[in-house]
Amino acid sequence: MKKVLFIILFTFSFLFICSDSCGKNPCEGFIKDEYYSFISNEIKGTNLDSILPFAILLTENTSLDPNAKSKPNRNGSVDLGLFQINSLNLEYFEEMFWNGSNFDIMNWQHNSVVAVGYINHLYNRFDGDLEK
Repeated sequence: MKKVLFIILFTFSFLFICSDSCGKNPCEGFIKDEYYSFISNEIKGTNLDSILPFAILLTENTSLDPNAKSKPNRNGSVDLGLFQINSLNLEYFEEMFWNGSNFDIMNWQHNSVVAVGYINHLYNRFDGDLEK
């Protein structure tokens, strides 16, 4: 898993460096512009490297299907939506990272807000150390 994440981060680092100055979607062809713009906006104001949530997204949901639902895990939970958020954590995620009403984990925007919030929480908790 660490090797896959490293390869994805390295690839996206190169793409972001090459296209960051022109304001284009460096993930074009991989991630819809709509997803890229929304998620990038959510990343603003966090401590996250702008690449990290996209690398996690492409690792967790390679088809980028916003309606993805995994087969049941060993504990009976399922992973849901664009960022494949585990169903056991829905109440926690809604309470901690959702500011609106009518939270819907299968809404790709709601899913993205919660995912970026949680990734940022973990990033801060472990002082940006991706190895922990």
